[in-house]
Amino acid sequence: MDLLIVPVPLFNQDMAVEAYYFRHQKGNDILEPSQGSGVLDGAMLSAPLQMLEKVGIEALTMGKPMFVPIDNYMLLAALELQCSQPAEKIVFLLDGNVCMEEAYITNMNRLRGLGYRFALQKFDNIAAYKPVLDGCSFVFYDYRRFQEPAYELLRVELARQYPKMQSVYS
Repeated sequence: MDLLIVPVPLFNQDMAVEAYYFRHQKGNDILEPSQGSGVLDGAMLSAPLQMLEKVGIEALTMGKPMFVPIDNYMLLAALELQCSQPAEKIVFLLDGNVCMEEAYITNMNRLRGLGYRFALQKFDNIAAYKPVLDGCSFVFYDYRRFQEPAYELLRVELARQYPKMQSVYS
């Protein structure tokens, strides 16, 4: 399996590195198009977690937390079985496509009970994402959208409703 992983630094408001985020690409679609056995082949496996198992979190983050993007399929998986790294060092990063159905929220809460934390990115409506936001420790902001008035309103309202939620900027 070809896997490209780049740990991207995430900054706090003072521009100090707060954590890292995995950007990754699995396989080489140009040289090896669709080698999988089906649509869901490996869908519940996290390539970044597999890499963390091989290399170790300290080698990639120097002790900082790692934001690991996951999708709806992975959110239903037993992610703790894919990762022996300390739960407090892993933050599962969800995006605006996260499913709000009970099974997803239940597994998210189960993983939180094991010590894992969650972050949400790419969403525009606090009320629509309330079940997920209630379980998040972080919100992941895209610095390219800071000039948008609607984005600023979202940030202010989110800070008001979730004062303990930490902000991370990419």
